[in-house]
Amino acid sequence: MSNPPAKSADMPVHIRLIEDKDWNFLPALMGALHDYVGAMYEFLPPWSEARDEYIPLIKKKLTALGGELYVAEKDSALVGYIIYWIEQSDDPEYKASHRPFGYIKDIYVAPETQGSGAGKQLMEKALAHFRQHNVKLAQLHVVPQNLEAQEFYKRLGFEFGAMQMLKEL
Repeated sequence: MSNPPAKSADMPVHIRLIEDKDWNFLPALMGALHDYVGAMYEFLPPWSEARDEYIPLIKKKLTALGGELYVAEKDSALVGYIIYWIEQSDDPEYKASHRPFGYIKDIYVAPETQGSGAGKQLMEKALAHFRQHNVKLAQLHVVPQNLEAQEFYKRLGFEFGAMQMLKEL
């Protein structure tokens, strides 16, 4: 007797490196993150205006900085992603042992997939990459209003550093 087919909610999330075909679907997830942050900051253009500049910029940074982009896939659909790279810094505010540092540019998991472990699995890819390259510090930015993300990062061992303040002129 065979087991019944798994329900969609029970289907595991698969984490893998981006493939060329994913660029057809990834912009929708990028746009969801961009518009979420943009709703808090009026100076950010809507995704429909930013997309044509943002995607080539990300591809350029990934190539120039040896970064990686992993996607989370569930039921053959992309449900999340992470973009990260290693930044070289000569900033004296960082200890010499913390230069270079790992920079997590974006991490996003679709709301219906949050709580599945996808975010943790994506973050583990980035942190393992940094460790493999002997990087001692990982950095990311999170908007103050995103308390759920802040708690997620704290559970993974992140601490608050400097707070960035913005003023549109």
